[in-house]
Amino acid sequence: MKKLIAGFALLIPMASHPVFATTAQEEVEDSCRHQASGMSGDQREEFLQDCVKNGAVQQRAPARKRAASCTELAQDKRGDDRKAFLRKCRDRYR
Repeated sequence: MKKLIAGFALLIPMASHPVFATTAQEEVEDSCRHQASGMSGDQREEFLQDCVKNGAVQQRAPARKRAASCTELAQDKRGDDRKAFLRKCRDRYR
């Protein structure tokens, strides 16, 4: 019984490891596959390519906007204070 509990205790942290987490790209692909469920053949392939490409662009755009907003907020700061502020600001959005 103790070995069984120890085994589960080791597996729980592994399940929350980033390797097992779903990435934004995987979420886009899953969403596109779900939308293309009624299609087949070339139509499905074209839809999936366009959907994944457009979804990836949409995923990147907000990160650029957030980085720009952090830069705008840091305009009055200089040197190490600015670097530290930008690091904290950008880490908040990850």
